[in-house]
Amino acid sequence: MNERENIQQYFRNLLEIIEKQRPGYIAVLKEGLLDDEIQNSITTHPIPEGLIAIYSCAKGCDLELPKNFDFPTYLLPGYDLIEIDKVLIK
Repeated sequence: MNERENIQQYFRNLLEIIEKQRPGYIAVLKEGLLDDEIQNSITTHPIPEGLIAIYSCAKGCDLELPKNFDFPTYLLPGYDLIEIDKVLIK
């Protein structure tokens, strides 16, 4: 297993743990993207491989709390996985 696959596996495991505590969390993050979509969404290149691995698993959540989701949207306390098209990398 290469580094990207390891990151993806750990990230999916984390999402499953969060999903058990906050049902519907994975749906809030939306389906992951293809590499081309990730490359086109972030204008700063090169994009770190770890970031590509994460966004290939989940697109991220909108900055507004979904109306049908009654739990916090953060991935870790204080840290949301924001939608990829809102990411600014410097």
